[in-house]
Amino acid sequence: MEKLKPKIFVNKIGKLINNCQKIYYSKVATNSIKTDSLHKESNNSKIDKFIRMNINQKISSLMNLPKYLYDIDLVIVTEDDVIETKIIGKNNNNLITVNNTLIPVKDILDISIKK
Repeated sequence: MEKLKPKIFVNKIGKLINNCQKIYYSKVATNSIKTDSLHKESNNSKIDKFIRMNINQKISSLMNLPKYLYDIDLVIVTEDDVIETKIIGKNNNNLITVNNTLIPVKDILDISIKK
């Protein structure tokens, strides 16, 4: 019964293989808080760093948080009023809130996480 099975061709490897020696990671973290460093820092330094950012940096750091964006209560100060809402995304020039209102980024004076 053993003699009926065909032999399998196995090519011999005569050279040293080291194709998995280098690792490349290409994520660019410009104008954002890295999530790794976000967990290592204390809460006070995270809040201080968030306060000193400009509006576009604050928005991109909110987008890069490990939490879901629509779970974060925000206070958005615009030229006209103060809005307490949750945002679900951003398009070219606007923030999109949970109730489908658009807030122009150029009108935002400050954005912060509600305490």
